[in-house]
Amino acid sequence: MPHRLIAILAAIVALITLTPPLSANPLSQAKSAGILGEKPNGYVGVVAPNAPPSARQMAKRINQKRRAKYQEISRRNGAPLSSIEAMVGKKLQGRVQPGEFYMTPSGSWVKR
Repeated sequence: MPHRLIAILAAIVALITLTPPLSANPLSQAKSAGILGEKPNGYVGVVAPNAPPSARQMAKRINQKRRAKYQEISRRNGAPLSSIEAMVGKKLQGRVQPGEFYMTPSGSWVKR
């Protein structure tokens, strides 16, 4: 069991560290503008109720890619998808920059 946990954590660390630099992508810009934020389940959420359709589409695309990666890690390690989502969500929320938003477990958006 510990070996499996180590493999899962290694896959999550690889997923997070292989993400492009935050300042170099549209997601970072949307997060800095307060339009999108990180949710505790490892997915991006729409913070601004008046977010443009392009931001909602971006969130949908990013979440589809993230889900595919999470499913791959889950399958490879025999771990529940929800566990992978929660572990990555915690890591990603820890990387939220000042001025960006993250969602609390109760569903409220908080600005760091």
